[in-house]
Amino acid sequence: MRKRLTATEIDKVLVDETKESVGLSPGALIYIGQLRAEKPRIRTIEYNRKMLRARDVKDVEDIRLNSKVITWVRIEGIHDTGFIGRVGKKFGLHPLIMEDVVNTELPPKFEDLGKYAFVVLKRLYHDEVQKDIKAEHVSIALGKNFIISFQETRENFFGPVAKRLSNVNGRMRKMGPDYLLYALIDVVVDNYILSLEKLREKLEKVDKEVINRPNTRTLQDLHELKTQNTYLRRMIRPLREVVGALERRRTFLVSEDAVIFFRDIYEHLTQVIDSLDLSRELLGSMTEVYMESLNNKMNQVMKILTVISTVFLPLNFIAGIYGMNIEGLPGSTGHWGFSAIFGFMLLAAAMMLWYFRKKKWF
Repeated sequence: MRKRLTATEIDKVLVDETKESVGLSPGALIYIGQLRAEKPRIRTIEYNRKMLRARDVKDVEDIRLNSKVITWVRIEGIHDTGFIGRVGKKFGLHPLIMEDVVNTELPPKFEDLGKYAFVVLKRLYHDEVQKDIKAEHVSIALGKNFIISFQETRENFFGPVAKRLSNVNGRMRKMGPDYLLYALIDVVVDNYILSLEKLREKLEKVDKEVINRPNTRTLQDLHELKTQNTYLRRMIRPLREVVGALERRRTFLVSEDAVIFFRDIYEHLTQVIDSLDLSRELLGSMTEVYMESLNNKMNQVMKILTVISTVFLPLNFIAGIYGMNIEGLPGSTGHWGFSAIFGFMLLAAAMMLWYFRKKKWF
């Protein structure tokens, strides 16, 4: 079993692999991502209005395209660059496109290459172990009668789309591969909404801490939330431009009937981005409230210390005078001298505290 890498080790691997790609010829396949032990897997789904056939394919050469049906090729695992290169040659995909498939650091993008269109997007999910939002690199090639989806893991997050294909009377069986592309992107955008819900829950929790009991941990939580918000914006915002290109039919592979569906995704992404912007503003306000709370606490402490210093200042003055052993000072002689002076000092302290309290200085 492969050892699970720590976050620091993963970052080191990413940097080392990025350095290896410097100076190589365009189209050289260098996988930039987390190392994985499992082998890539191929699944195909062929369908039209009358038939549906799903199967696992052992080798790239066993994939067959039929002009009478729509073929959805699901590639699960992009860490094997030799395997990914053979997939690209099988379908005639440009080497630069295949380079984008294995580059997990690439932001969402859209390319129209005539015979096919290429889309890069990020699937977001909540890691229950590390309690953090993670992203998975997803690439989709759209052809006249086929779609090829590339994903990093074997997780079946496109399962709901495959299940919808089993409905013989459903819209997916009646429309072309452009509608299948819409359905795949729609699943990814739905996961964005779930990720935002997790972020919102953390915001509400930290917001209560900021108001009720701010501490150094609260500041750390605010910093982590800001980092997550920036990360989500970097993953989501470019996708709106991608969907906008599909809505404007920058490729002939998107039919007029599918435009309205891509417009719906565009509107959802706009709402998601607006929610992220609102969260960023809220985080800024929470940081200001946190700093004000700290300042108020500091002011309270300084006020108490000032009151204590003010009370003890005249007492120290009296104690200093009587500590000089000068003869003739009132109360310096006699049996009740010490008690009288001490009582006067207590009375003076009590009068000052009463006065400060009356003025509401503490």
